[in-house]
Amino acid sequence: TTGEPWVKVGVFDAAVDGRHVDLGGSSSSFNPNKVKGWDFENSYDVEQYVTQVQGVSGYSHHGTAMAGIIGSLRDNNTGIAGIAGGDVDDQANDGVTLFSCRVLDEVQTWIDAYTIIRSIFNTTVAPATQGEPYWYGLDIMNNSYSFVSYPLPLSSPLIVAQYNKIILLRDAVHYANRVGVIFVASRGAGHSNALTYPACYNDSWVINV
Repeated sequence: TTGEPWVKVGVFDAAVDGRHVDLGGSSSSFNPNKVKGWDFENSYDVEQYVTQVQGVSGYSHHGTAMAGIIGSLRDNNTGIAGIAGGDVDDQANDGVTLFSCRVLDEVQTWIDAYTIIRSIFNTTVAPATQGEPYWYGLDIMNNSYSFVSYPLPLSSPLIVAQYNKIILLRDAVHYANRVGVIFVASRGAGHSNALTYPACYNDSWVINV
């Protein structure tokens, strides 16, 4: 399959620039039928965030790149063909719908562990007329962040805090799995053999890439 619009894919990363033509946008605006999103650091629409940081030195395009691999339009003579980018010859199928969940800053550092955990819980909730704007009811979550596990014993407050975050994140991932979300996590981007989470949970809940 080349993807269907009813499939909702969350990109948990730096902000996705939905103005990119290969994501169905224009130079000035997102295509809301293709890319939506929420900035979980500043608590507003991700399109507003992207507009504010346009041209800022060091602006990260990592989220946009990941979104492109997943859902950039196919057969449109522009850029690349996304894995689930639809078929431009079929006007009813522009591929999956992408949701930019901004949880990484512009140097690819996660904003806050508890913000990430909260974002996982919140974006699994089905949309509702009186609900929050980030209640997306996601089907798939693609996660570009990682937490490093330190060896036991827990010999310092910092290591204890990190361990607690990993446990809480595991609960969030397990919850997403229980409600039917496919959870994909990155592994190995830090050029290290250390265990990183959520990719390395010893469970069947995570697709490790």
